[in-house]
Amino acid sequence: QRLVFKDVFDNTGMSSVGYYNLVSLCERKEIKSGEIVIEEDKENDYLNLIVSGSMYIKRKNEIVNHIKASQFCGEM
Repeated sequence: QRLVFKDVFDNTGMSSVGYYNLVSLCERKEIKSGEIVIEEDKENDYLNLIVSGSMYIKRKNEIVNHIKASQFCGEM
């Protein structure tokens, strides 16, 4: 958790206390290679932070982005 704070949140002005309060609301989930995390046009109540590894973002079965550790993904 300290590395995630340093890599992602430290330069945003968020305090370490604020970060740990945020983390207490989070759920950690390990995703397997090839697993679908979010489906296009389906309701999703989660914002995902990539802690390690990377993932591809597809729209209509076409890759439109590649995100890596310390980046977020979610559909609004």
